Amino acid sequence: MSCESFSNDQIRRGRQNTVIDDVDSRAMGLGGDDERLRPKATRRFQYGNTDISFTGAATLLDFSFENNLSFRENDAVDQFRFRPLVDLNTIFDFPKGYSLFTEFRLRDSIKLQDDTQPSNFFELQVREFFLTAPILETIPIDLTLGRQQFFDLRRWYFTDRMDAARLSAKSGPFDLFTAISTPVLVTNHSLQVFDNITIKKEQMDILFNLDYALTERSFISGYLILGNKHQDRIEPGLLRNENPMWSGIRFIGDEKFKLASSESEFLSHLLKPRIQYWLDAAFVSGSADSKKISGLGIDLGVTAIARKFQAKPYVTFGYAYGSGDSNPENDTDHNFRQTGFQANSGRFGGVVNFDYYGVLYNPELRNMHILTAALGIRPTERSSIELVYHRYAQDHAFARLPRDLRDGPITFSRNPDGIHSHLGDELDLVLGYRGINNVRLRSRTGYFLPGAAYGEQRGSAFFTRLDVQFFF
Repeated sequence: MSCESFSNDQIRRGRQNTVIDDVDSRAMGLGGDDERLRPKATRRFQYGNTDISFTGAATLLDFSFENNLSFRENDAVDQFRFRPLVDLNTIFDFPKGYSLFTEFRLRDSIKLQDDTQPSNFFELQVREFFLTAPILETIPIDLTLGRQQFFDLRRWYFTDRMDAARLSAKSGPFDLFTAISTPVLVTNHSLQVFDNITIKKEQMDILFNLDYALTERSFISGYLILGNKHQDRIEPGLLRNENPMWSGIRFIGDEKFKLASSESEFLSHLLKPRIQYWLDAAFVSGSADSKKISGLGIDLGVTAIARKFQAKPYVTFGYAYGSGDSNPENDTDHNFRQTGFQANSGRFGGVVNFDYYGVLYNPELRNMHILTAALGIRPTERSSIELVYHRYAQDHAFARLPRDLRDGPITFSRNPDGIHSHLGDELDLVLGYRGINNVRLRSRTGYFLPGAAYGEQRGSAFFTRLDVQFFF
């Protein structure tokens, strides 16, 4: 839950302030969540008084196929993507608690589409480059300067790289950080080593985040994000001077329960579940040009795991709401908007994470109701099969669909009609396997059936993606 960038010593300790499940997620330290897997130990050598460590990850297979993202019956287009990448990390641990962390990424993106020429785009990026220095020893306070990763456990309010100065403090059950940051701008250049640092950045954010451990496996968090000159992502280019402020709270936990006793072995096992729960609530205020902003976002859910059974079957129910604006002509915009740093990615009871608002449709939580229900099993300790259903409806019918432009891999070529609110239904199949040491296999498939908001002439859409990651 805490936003941390990990030094070599922190890699050995594993994730901080996160809900640990029985997949040994302590092996997923560096960067903080399942999107960024790393081994438990790093390759190290010493140069003078400095320890130097190396680690990284390679995604040699990342293949996806898309069909009919226009949602039209007679206008289906197939598209294939292939995205191999390699991340290389070097960590320097200097005397007196100072450390330097670097991450370089090499990535190639190949796209094949019906009736078009194949495209290929190679990138070399400095993903992270930051120095951490101790400020106080009595109460551990660190200062981190440079390009660094911010994340929350559910990737709901920030998961992004930022050029930032951050102060972090930890004392007992409390974990606090505050930062001033600007986003890392994406350029069209294949070489993105440090060239985008020189680009003028108008957006600036001030971040506060406080975590409190209620138990070893349950936490409460509060956060405040003060934004300056954000862009409106529902109508890109229309409003270019948003100054939003998010204030939010989170309850999240993963506890084992004994609900009652029973003479029946089946009921006895069933009444000893493991419960994972979450509640995210945020209010956004501020201004967008001449308008006030006043929106509410809520995401809550529970996963119940029958942990005593060998296959550990589990069921998940969730509901997410982002307010819409019933009267766009007045002086207050009631649309909730996420921060723009989110990825909306996490796990239910399985061994791999996925886009929990839909692996295909995956909207930003804005002017939106999303109902989710899921069933899953763990055939082995380190594998999972999940079937996930989503139902989407706009809070107020609007002719554009908000998308997470920063992380969404899919671009739709068709907007809702602005008359009907039912956007559609999606069924996802998520497969994960981590039975091989230092390897993760993950498959995500989505089938989307458009609702009345896409008119009478509408056809289903399909998306599937398979990736295999090796970490070292």
